Amino acid sequence: MKIENVRDFRSVVNIAGDRGDRVFLMEKRGKEFQKITYAEMRHLVRSLSEFLFSLGINKGDKIGILATNRIEWGIAYLSIVYGGRIAVPLDPQLKEEEILTLMKIAEVKAVFTTERFFERVSGAGIPVITLDDTHPIKFSEAIEKGETLLKWNGEIKVEVNPD
Repeated sequence: MKIENVRDFRSVVNIAGDRGDRVFLMEKRGKEFQKITYAEMRHLVRSLSEFLFSLGINKGDKIGILATNRIEWGIAYLSIVYGGRIAVPLDPQLKEEEILTLMKIAEVKAVFTTERFFERVSGAGIPVITLDDTHPIKFSEAIEKGETLLKWNGEIKVEVNPD
């Protein structure tokens, strides 16, 4: 990656994707390691970002993430920022009332979470995307819908001021 080619965060993701089959993230799940490559990361981030646009969540909007560390957390974060949105990481140690209050103050328009924390955000009245595919908007289904949107409509262009 050449520095002069990096204009903004979107270009970082797209250029990094050119690293192809090299491992981007790795996580131990049980006795096995799950890995995703740079090329897979770029595809997942772009697809998930398009899905978020389909929900009407646009540049400058805020999206919460309430989960412990996992590969999907990273992909969710990158997809939020890729679309010019603002990621709002939420501390899993907070109580439901505290989380809902923070989400309201921050004007969060959607939230990524897991089965473990779903009940803490389900009362917010906003789209909830579950990283472990357990509730209304499943992470894998969001990516599939985003893939379809990319295929038929192309990528939504977002102007991001790097300053």
